Amino acid sequence: MRIKFCIIAVLLLIILLLSAFFIYQKRKKTDSFEAEKSADKNTELYTDVCVEEESPIAIEIAEPKIEIDIPPEQTKAFEEVLIPETVATEAEEIFYPMHMLSFPPQFDANVIAADLIYPAIALRSGIEGRVILELFVDNTGMVSQVIILQEEPQGRGFGEAAINAFIGRKGNPALINNEPVFARFRYPVFFRIR
Repeated sequence: MRIKFCIIAVLLLIILLLSAFFIYQKRKKTDSFEAEKSADKNTELYTDVCVEEESPIAIEIAEPKIEIDIPPEQTKAFEEVLIPETVATEAEEIFYPMHMLSFPPQFDANVIAADLIYPAIALRSGIEGRVILELFVDNTGMVSQVIILQEEPQGRGFGEAAINAFIGRKGNPALINNEPVFARFRYPVFFRIR
């Protein structure tokens, strides 16, 4: 029982000391703030009195007051870089991705299959393949650029054969709200031995 009483007494003493410390800190801050405030008032009084008398002492006291009234010049921590705004014109080519198109470009699959040349190396080895291309089609339906995204198996000539089948190919253009637009989309090409 005595141990519990001692522990409670020690805890109350610690709480009392902490509260006294915080009250002291608060008073210290308010006293220093009031001292600064009264010092500013005294400086203003001296400035007003001395300026009227136009003595050399008045100028020394008034100069710090004037410097305080002028806001400090701000220096830039970084250099501004102006980025010119780009406005789309008819001459610029903005290739819209597949998800933004109302209708993707259309190519005749039978014509492409007829023009597709099976790579000789793969044909002799009996290998079938798959190529995924990204086609860039202009607003007239002409393929302007072809990129190989994936080729399986690599190094057997499937990618080059697929590119050759699409370079210069013309189809129906992509549409957004029934207007022909530049578009880019993925097109899979499968090579099968028959």
